[in-house]
Amino acid sequence: MTARVCITATMPSTRTCIIPGEHLGTCDGYKHRTVDNVTTRVMRELPDGSSEAAQCRGCTPALAIRGHLCDSHAAKLDYALRPFDGSPTLLVALMAHLWEADSAGISDGNDRVSTAYGSRVPIPESRITANSLADALNAVHLSLASVAPAGMYPPRVMPSTGLPVHSSTRDVAETVHALTGYLLDHEPIAVNTPDVAELLVPALAITGQAFRRWPLNEEPHRTKHVRCPGCGHLAMTWNPPLYYRDEVRVECADCGTIADQTWLEVYAATVRVNSRTA
Repeated sequence: MTARVCITATMPSTRTCIIPGEHLGTCDGYKHRTVDNVTTRVMRELPDGSSEAAQCRGCTPALAIRGHLCDSHAAKLDYALRPFDGSPTLLVALMAHLWEADSAGISDGNDRVSTAYGSRVPIPESRITANSLADALNAVHLSLASVAPAGMYPPRVMPSTGLPVHSSTRDVAETVHALTGYLLDHEPIAVNTPDVAELLVPALAITGQAFRRWPLNEEPHRTKHVRCPGCGHLAMTWNPPLYYRDEVRVECADCGTIADQTWLEVYAATVRVNSRTA
C-alpha cells in the first residue's frame, strides 16, 4: 500500500512540502524549477558574483498525517481554528483585526467619512488582504458544502463579489464565524476530500502571511540600532497601540523622550541612505 503524501505534491503552482534531507531516487543532488514544462537547475549567486547550481536539501514529499494534510499544514489548520482571546477562532479575530488595521478614512458602516468632492479614499492593504483571505475561506466553504451536509450553516454565507468595502467589523466577524464554524463541524470531511484540502493550502498560507504582517498581540520591544533624539542612547522601545486607532509610541528608556512611528520610519530610511553612500 502506497503511503499518502501531502496534497501539495499534486499542486504544480505550490511548493511541495518535503522531508528535509530525504531525496527521491531520481534526485541528482540539485534543485530544479519547471516553467512552461521546461525543467532547469536553480542557480544561486555567490559573493564573488559568480553562480553555481543550488543543492537539493530534500525532495521526498512529506507524508500526510491527517487526511491529505502533512503535519505542518495540520498544525496550521488547528492553530487557525483554535479559540483566541474571546473570539470563536483565531481566524475570526484576525479578520476583525485586518478590517480595522490602517482603516482611517474608511467608513465601517456606523460612522461617516467626509472627503472632498471627487476624492477617493484608497482601500487599506490590510482590507485587501482580508478580502483575499475571505475569498479563500469562501472557496473552501463552497467546495466543502458540495460534499458535506449543510447542518446549521447556509451553503453560501458571503457575496460572490467578496466583502463589501463598507461592511462593519461585526459583519465581517460574523461572516468568517459562519465560514469557520462550518469548517469546524466538517473538518474530517474537509481534510479527507482532495478538492477541499487543496483549497485549504492557500487559505492557510494567506492566514500565516497576514498574521506575521499584522500581529494580533505584538509586544513592546527594544528597537535595534536606533538612537534617542534626546540623549543619543540606544534605548528606544517600540510600544504598540493600546486601543483601536491609537498611535504607536517609541519611547526612550533612559531619558523618556517620546517619538512616533513616522519618526522611526524616517530615522530608518535615513540610516539606509547613509549606509549606501558611506
